[in-house]
Amino acid sequence: MRKFPLLLALIVGAGLLLMTRKTWAIPTRGMVYFPFFSQAEYQYALPNRLLARVAFQESNFDPGAHNESSGARGMMQIIPRWHPGVNVTDLDPQDDIFYAAKYLRENYNRFGSWSKALAAYNWGPGNLSKAITKYGDDWQNHLPKETENYVKNVTRDVGIT
Repeated sequence: MRKFPLLLALIVGAGLLLMTRKTWAIPTRGMVYFPFFSQAEYQYALPNRLLARVAFQESNFDPGAHNESSGARGMMQIIPRWHPGVNVTDLDPQDDIFYAAKYLRENYNRFGSWSKALAAYNWGPGNLSKAITKYGDDWQNHLPKETENYVKNVTRDVGIT
């Protein structure tokens, strides 16, 4: 008889924790691109909200974003010299989102986890490969601080590993 109230209390407590856990929502500024994010995530089998969260992290949904130091362009901050097959300077938001989805899927297929795919997206797949080769399972402790924060923030907000 005593087990039932305890079990009930555990279930109710777990439910309250789930209800109070905040999930990341796409800011109003990014909602105009929601159909593109959803379609690309579906097409490339990406987790829900991953592309929107990456776009938020990369450019705050600014399709005209340009990083002078890295040369990254567009909402998804694609670097032309690393992606020569894509006319990054002419990317419209839809093309930018779909290219980023394809690239994230390729990184996931290559490295086997979303954390690694995101690290490769931010730091470059060559740099990530070298870190994995050199440090093995400890690769995450050897990322640049920017990439470490990038991976931590995106995976936390999207609920992936």
